[in-house]
Amino acid sequence: MAPKTKPAAAAAAASQPPPPLEDLFTTLNRHINSSSFDNAVKLADQILAVAPADEDALRCKIVALIRDDRLDLALSAI
Repeated sequence: MAPKTKPAAAAAAASQPPPPLEDLFTTLNRHINSSSFDNAVKLADQILAVAPADEDALRCKIVALIRDDRLDLALSAI
């Protein structure tokens, strides 16, 4: 009989709290400085999921969308 996997470990990994906002913003800054705008948008979305009213994250997302030539998404975010 094959050994069973531990679903509790997978569930515990999925239920871990998100990293602190300071760490997320540090990574966001790194993505923007390296012109990785697609990753910057994804990370800004993660920040906005934790703190929906964060104006800095929204501004970073809009600028990253503009720099990535996704103007339609930038306009809808505005």
